[in-house]
Amino acid sequence: MYDKNKITLNHIRSKKAKNLKVKLFFIKLFEDAIDRLDISRSKPASLLEINAKNDLLENVLKKRKIKSEILHTTFIDELKKNRKNFFLENLKLSKVENEKVNYCIGIFPIVTPTDINIKLKSIHRVLSNEGKFLLMFHASQSCTQLKEMFKDILKLKIEKSFLPCFDIISLGNVANSVGFKNVVVDISKFVITIKKSSEIFRFIRDLGESNYLESRNKKSICRLKFQNFNYAINSLIDKKKYATDFSIIFLTGTKKV
Repeated sequence: MYDKNKITLNHIRSKKAKNLKVKLFFIKLFEDAIDRLDISRSKPASLLEINAKNDLLENVLKKRKIKSEILHTTFIDELKKNRKNFFLENLKLSKVENEKVNYCIGIFPIVTPTDINIKLKSIHRVLSNEGKFLLMFHASQSCTQLKEMFKDILKLKIEKSFLPCFDIISLGNVANSVGFKNVVVDISKFVITIKKSSEIFRFIRDLGESNYLESRNKKSICRLKFQNFNYAINSLIDKKKYATDFSIIFLTGTKKV
């Protein structure tokens, strides 16, 4: 379902990007994760970050003066090179020992709807008793205006032009079935302020979230349609001062004793 080479390229591009908006967005998401998981400064924390694209989690924890030991899984060889706390990502988190960490954080983890059960079981295995996890997924409400323009102006199928989204109820049910307690699923909306259409695509690319479906739409677009598409986005920017928003599903739970 997913093109692993495209995923790797996306993550490498995200790591190398010098996009301040993207950096601040990641920092905001990590701060939200720390708050939602209620990670305290009163005692050292052991964390696992899955699908890491950067080193920003360490920076946020240091800024908050939270003493921590952090493990990461990643698709980027450069990140794990000569680092004992970085491991190559796989669905079963096979390089991480049982009950090794107190917290698990994943921003846009790479997992298919058919594999989410395996991923959550793996997270359950590596968490200590009463350990907590938080995963963030794209919600179907994300970029709705952009998606409609793709469909109406460019005549492209949305399901092949954008990454698929998880169903909220299904996520909660899977987390409960795996054995987590206190499972919570909710959505937060983040408005990205931009000045021109090209900034939208740069933001998505630098975030590392450009389409990596194997069946993604690779159809070429004629210049006139693309000009009309950009005109529509820029008109929206002029009227509302923003062109799109990102809605993110937060899935949290606690491992049962």
